[in-house]
Amino acid sequence: GNWFRSLGGFRSERNDTMKLEPSVLFHGLGGVSGGLVATTVLYPLELAKTRLQVQGELHRGRFPYRNVIHAISRIVRVEGLRSLYGGLAPALIASGLSWGAYMLGYNAAKRLLTPGGKVDKAGVRAEAATLAGFVTLFC
Repeated sequence: GNWFRSLGGFRSERNDTMKLEPSVLFHGLGGVSGGLVATTVLYPLELAKTRLQVQGELHRGRFPYRNVIHAISRIVRVEGLRSLYGGLAPALIASGLSWGAYMLGYNAAKRLLTPGGKVDKAGVRAEAATLAGFVTLFC
């Protein structure tokens, strides 16, 4: 009970129920939305990278793609524009959840490490980022 109150991202009401402060939740939601946008925008590049990495194995020693731009243009020409986003849904779920957990964990850890929010040094941000990485890893 008291440990969660010390996070600073949590506040206690008179009836002793625990609630997350809106600012911490907004950071978590910001992480989710940022992860969704970044994944959606960059997914065609990720697809092209993956195709380039496995092309020799999939095409029996032939290499149909010369570079990322060539891979994207060939995928669109042969398979259609929608194929650039095939498999996007699982990537969106994973990215949204992991970035949301990271940003929520980062801000909660930063509040824990800076009681009262007075001192915000680079070392504190680095420690908070490390803790948030562990939160993301194990969630």
